[in-house]
Amino acid sequence: MTKFLFSKKTIPYWLLAPTVLYIIIFWLRPVIGAVVMSFQNSTGNFTLLNYSMIFHSVDFFPSLWNTAIFAIVSVTLEFFLALLLALFLNKKFKCSALLLFVAMIPMALPSAMIDIMWRTGFDYYGWINSILCH
Repeated sequence: MTKFLFSKKTIPYWLLAPTVLYIIIFWLRPVIGAVVMSFQNSTGNFTLLNYSMIFHSVDFFPSLWNTAIFAIVSVTLEFFLALLLALFLNKKFKCSALLLFVAMIPMALPSAMIDIMWRTGFDYYGWINSILCH
């Protein structure tokens, strides 16, 4: 049985399991909870009044249209700018390595910030110790 659980075919699924569990707990559960709450009134009873109020609002369709235009334009523009930047950075020219380094800084910063946050948290006077000791 354990040979089947940890075979070459199942190992990738075991490696993906923590990520899938994280997504279910910290993303899917709150989203489902928000959808369920959107069908409830203030006392917790099922109602469609919330959606009726939204669809009958004067501002709903202009807001929906503005959001759709903004999403389409911004996603398209970001895609083409990123594609142009990637094609530009792929060429070899003077200082291309420096430009690639500068372009990669935003990708490295979140990891560095998380590392700094946790290191300072577990310091003697860190924020985690101050919470646990008081």
